[in-house]
Amino acid sequence: VFLYIGGESQVNYLNALYGGQVELARKMGAMVVVSEHRLFGESMNPEGTTDSLCLLFQFNIKYMSGFLEVEPSCRKAQKQFVSQAFAEVDNMIERNEFHALKETFDWCIYTDNQDDLASFVMNLATPFITAATYNNEGRDSTVAELCEVMTNSSQGNNMFLYNNHNSDLRAWLYQKCSQLGFCTTLDCPFSKLLTLDVNMRPCEVFGLNKEQLKAGIKEINMEFGGKNPSASRIIFVNGDVDPWHVLSVTHEISPWLPSIMIPASAHGVDLNPSNRNDPRVLTLARRVVATRGARWTPRGAGDVVDRTCGGCARKRTPCVCIVTRWDI
Repeated sequence: VFLYIGGESQVNYLNALYGGQVELARKMGAMVVVSEHRLFGESMNPEGTTDSLCLLFQFNIKYMSGFLEVEPSCRKAQKQFVSQAFAEVDNMIERNEFHALKETFDWCIYTDNQDDLASFVMNLATPFITAATYNNEGRDSTVAELCEVMTNSSQGNNMFLYNNHNSDLRAWLYQKCSQLGFCTTLDCPFSKLLTLDVNMRPCEVFGLNKEQLKAGIKEINMEFGGKNPSASRIIFVNGDVDPWHVLSVTHEISPWLPSIMIPASAHGVDLNPSNRNDPRVLTLARRVVATRGARWTPRGAGDVVDRTCGGCARKRTPCVCIVTRWDI
């Protein structure tokens, strides 16, 4: 059985139909079960109050935690354009040119509140953070594609096109503030307003301060082992382009806790569906994961049993069972 656990968003049934995990399931004759993380999506308590979040977090999840300084991967020449753009935004803020910012970015408020201003420039930096994290060549926006946008003046107006985006996840913010940290600093080449303290300040909406956050991080690492977990048969797969890889296990602790670092790859790239344009190092990494997994799997797994939340029949394709609501 392959158990695919969702992250900090609503689970998608496509995770049971496509991706590296499904391709490996076909090879090993495994059933694929997709489980939504109980803190997010349809599994989350609908009222979303702080008290409800506290109740949910009594059931701790095994995550590693810590702080991170993110530095984007744009080349030097392209980085200059990013730096100039954010420097101009900072200058407009210092000159109190809020009306111009509103007209330029369709900003809905006039303010000199430092928290609001920091939130604003963080939103401007988010596309760069996402590109550096995922950098999914041939799929989503990559670092190279975003750098190309910043240096391409052929369209006359050097502005990002607007696109719909998901709203912030209250539960994800609470988890970061109470257990994980994940507070980013963006001192190169982004706005100087994005300090560590500014990124920790939203935790105050839950009544949590910096010391409580540090204590929560320490407690989680002590309970689950941090970078030295007391578990076994776990493969830690990372890409060195992804800034968050520093929070993972990046060296082999034991034969039962191996680590794979994929050069020039990003966040979860090994779980994307394979295609003929995949870099050779990514293909090799998937092969290593499959080999290790086969060694840890009892022989004679044989046929796949379809237990799609009730039925039972033999098939030659991966079986699918999607769990989207937990009774807790």
